[in-house]
Amino acid sequence: MGCHTSELTFNMFARGHLSSVTDSVQMDVSTVSRIVVRVSNAIARLSQIYIQMPDHNQVVKEQTKFYRIARFPRIIGVVDGTHVRIQSPGKFTQPLLNPADYAQQLYNRPSLICTRNCIERAIETVLTIIISTAVLQNIAIEMNEPEPPPENRINVNELNYLINMGQI
Repeated sequence: MGCHTSELTFNMFARGHLSSVTDSVQMDVSTVSRIVVRVSNAIARLSQIYIQMPDHNQVVKEQTKFYRIARFPRIIGVVDGTHVRIQSPGKFTQPLLNPADYAQQLYNRPSLICTRNCIERAIETVLTIIISTAVLQNIAIEMNEPEPPPENRINVNELNYLINMGQI
C-alpha cells in the first residue's frame, strides 16, 4: 500500500503516535519515523514565514500579564497545557564526576552516553514537530480554515486507563 510522505506525517500528527500509523500503512516504525522527521523538518523550515515572534514591547507586555495572573516571571506565552507523565529513569541522569567502582564507570561510559544521545535526538525531533505543527496551524488560520469540532465522546475511565498505561 503506497502512502504519500506528507499524508503519512499528517496522519501521525493527528493520531499522536507512530505505532498507530505504522499499523495502518504496514510500514516499519523506523521508516515512518524517518519520514515524519524529514517532512517535519521541511515544514519547520517555513517557520520564519509563518511564526512571528513578538517585539520587545510586546514581550514586556505579555510578561507583565503573566506575572499579574500567577506571579510567573519572564513568561511570554504557553503552548497547550497538557502534562505528560514521564517515567523516571532513576536517580542518576548525569555522569558521575568521580566514579568509585567499576559499575559506576560502566554507568558513565557507553550506557549513559548512548542513552543521552538518543534522548537529545528525541527532544530535537519533538521540538521540530512542535514547530511544524505551529506552522501548519498558522497556515490554517491564514487560510480561514474552520477549527475542528471538539471531541464530545471522551470516556474519563478510558482516558485515565490510557494515562496510567503510559499511552498518553
